[in-house]
Amino acid sequence: AVVSTQSTGPEKEFEICEKIDMEWVDLFEQSRRVNQSLVSVKKKFTEITLTQVEKFKEDLSEFREKFLLEGPGAVGYDLDKGITQQKIFKELFEKYQDERQELANAEKLFGLPISMYPDMISLEADMHGNSGKEARNNSR
Repeated sequence: AVVSTQSTGPEKEFEICEKIDMEWVDLFEQSRRVNQSLVSVKKKFTEITLTQVEKFKEDLSEFREKFLLEGPGAVGYDLDKGITQQKIFKELFEKYQDERQELANAEKLFGLPISMYPDMISLEADMHGNSGKEARNNSR
């Protein structure tokens, strides 16, 4: 409802105030109903997010194993193949980083603690050719 700023007297102002009060109560009740109806939806999406986090951890672990077995460090002295493998694994790693960020956003949205991914940290160090100790020293 649009409230006119032109006044035609105290009766009209009182009527407008009553309408605003009734509309406010209606809006408040409607928001409570919507909130209540979303409780089950939020619970469902929270469960889905937790499942996605666990699946991501498994996928990330498999990716790290594949990186160690087939990545640039596993090609021996074939530098060209090592560079090719590095590019391939770097692109895949970036996709994992994007997915991790999406999961963190979902965890924040649903009030969940943000998951930590030790394999992600190890992979990042491995991608830069550093052991964990060297990676820590380089970050200082």
